[in-house]
Amino acid sequence: MLTDSAQFVQNQYTKQLKAKKEISKKMLFLDSTKNTITTILDISDKFIKSLYYIYKSKKWRDYA
Repeated sequence: MLTDSAQFVQNQYTKQLKAKKEISKKMLFLDSTKNTITTILDISDKFIKSLYYIYKSKKWRDYA
């Protein structure tokens, strides 16, 4: 049987490990969310550039 202080240390260590695991899970979630947002922004940027190119080429054809 562990002494009270040894039991306390073991309990604190267990709590710390659980907290680290929880933080790791949250960090993975945030990282995947960031990647998703970055992908959406990249797609939006390409879409806007495509629309601008279409607008520009249509406008040029109107003057030709």
